[in-house]
Amino acid sequence: DWYSRERKWILTTLKTSHLAPCQRSATFLRKASMPKLFVLTVFLFLIVLESFAQTTEPHLEEMIKLPKLPFQIKDYGGTMWWQSDFVSNDSARYLRLRFAEVKNPNSEAINIVIRDKQGIELARVDTRILVPDQPWISPLLMTNSVRASIESSKRPKGFSLVLSSYFFSKSDPRQLSVPNTPDPWKSISTISQNSAEIKWAQSVVNIISTDTNQSCTGFIVGSDLIVTNEHCAELSERFRKNRKSCNDLQIQLDFNAESSTRVYAGCAEAVSGKGIDVAVLKVRAADRDKLKNRPILKLATAMKHPLEVEVIHHPAGLSKMISPPCKLLDFDAGKKLLRHDCNTIPGSSGSPIFDMATGVVAALQVQGYPNMSKPEYDLRSARGEKFYNFAVPAAQIRKLFTDLTD
Repeated sequence: DWYSRERKWILTTLKTSHLAPCQRSATFLRKASMPKLFVLTVFLFLIVLESFAQTTEPHLEEMIKLPKLPFQIKDYGGTMWWQSDFVSNDSARYLRLRFAEVKNPNSEAINIVIRDKQGIELARVDTRILVPDQPWISPLLMTNSVRASIESSKRPKGFSLVLSSYFFSKSDPRQLSVPNTPDPWKSISTISQNSAEIKWAQSVVNIISTDTNQSCTGFIVGSDLIVTNEHCAELSERFRKNRKSCNDLQIQLDFNAESSTRVYAGCAEAVSGKGIDVAVLKVRAADRDKLKNRPILKLATAMKHPLEVEVIHHPAGLSKMISPPCKLLDFDAGKKLLRHDCNTIPGSSGSPIFDMATGVVAALQVQGYPNMSKPEYDLRSARGEKFYNFAVPAAQIRKLFTDLTD
């Protein structure tokens, strides 16, 4: 039938042609005869997902390039505005996507979500943290059938997303999520128990989705309030639906070592900032006593750059870690964020970045520098590219949440 013929032709053109990538893209655009851009886009995502069947990771120069075509919004009901069909793979893979264009002029909470056939969410990325020409890498996808979708609580306005290339890998290609250093952080349990950092760490928490077990970091800013990223609050399916409830999130306290006794508090509700990746979680009333006798961390009102800082966090959901001294460098006007060179990975989102001299929170970790393989890092570094992590200045959080000011 028509669908099968067109699908076969696309796969043949994009995956088996011996043309150079740019020629392959041009050939596709010249010959494509499908009537609707939406159908073209669905096929592109099918091609991406079907590439799970690859058995080897391509070299950087062999990365599959795609025609630069945007997705087309369609109302699927609820919070979904685009989805692919289900496709199967032979074994688990890591998916890596690169986008030629990401436009979200209203800074809406719009996510790319990957689910299995049972509807269980396997991976999610907030499109506000995507950067054109810098890859996004999924967690390990332990399933043999997946679907991708674009989801938002309301119909996106002015949103544009253009996928340009992809590849899949059997092994996790995040070797350089952390800069080249033998000790990117150390357990908080190994430092002097009389240090100021031990006191600060009492107010750093691990935030865990009870549905997916994905995690982030957060920190205490009030008797029952915790600051984290909005994309961390969105680990809660309930919060994604009604922008308030978050009782499917657990707040883990005192996870200072793998042997620590686990202490949990529940999340009652959450509120997020407008146009900035920040959220405040309110601890349920029955658990507020668990936050007693912990420092309420202060948010800086102003600071000078560069500033010597430390990060206390739960990288990849691990027990509490502290980074070596690092620096908040300068303000990136384009991103409206601070650049820094501290070591972070997924799970570090929402962590406090402390001014080492005063102990106040200077910034909130929000985005790591691009995940990439060693060959790509070496190649791009040789070209003179510099890579940074990004953080929300504490002063911006104060402006958004006036009840957090002194």
